[in-house]
Amino acid sequence: MNNLVFLLATAVAFRYSAPKKFRRYHIGNTGHSVLLPGGFDGFEHCSTKHGDRFYLGESSAEKVNYGVVFIDLQDEFEVSDAETVLANYMSTLHTPFGISFNTGIHHCSMHKEASGLTQIVDYWQDKWGIDWKIKGYTDGKFLAVLYVRNINEISVEKQDVYLNSLIWSITENFFAGTAAALPAA
Repeated sequence: MNNLVFLLATAVAFRYSAPKKFRRYHIGNTGHSVLLPGGFDGFEHCSTKHGDRFYLGESSAEKVNYGVVFIDLQDEFEVSDAETVLANYMSTLHTPFGISFNTGIHHCSMHKEASGLTQIVDYWQDKWGIDWKIKGYTDGKFLAVLYVRNINEISVEKQDVYLNSLIWSITENFFAGTAAALPAA
């Protein structure tokens, strides 16, 4: 009997200490999604007086936090203007997140299939000495900021799988739209 209790207790301990698997979570009804560790409770959301819809979410796995700030814009911007708005918005996040240092924004080219999408990358360090990697995205219809807090605890590859997961949802939507637009055979 003691062996059975020990076996069950060990199994439960391993179950709760095992790394959480990532799942795709939809960001409201925006048509976009991201990968987050299992057990994510869902996005908090609100609307501004101008009609923009904000979605906020954060989840943890091991010692790492994965977060999303997604803004579904009421009014569409030209991509170049939206990129400026995104860069300014990313800078405003420094205060609420306790950011002390950043490397400066790096603009990146995007995949062909997601043309019209701008990506911005930045690295931050907060006042507690924890390092972050941030990617911001916009196409003029939305602004999105994905972050990984405590990047020293996981590989760059794992960081990028999460940070690029929004691109995958956009690419999936692009290909689905392309397939729907093809004439029937």
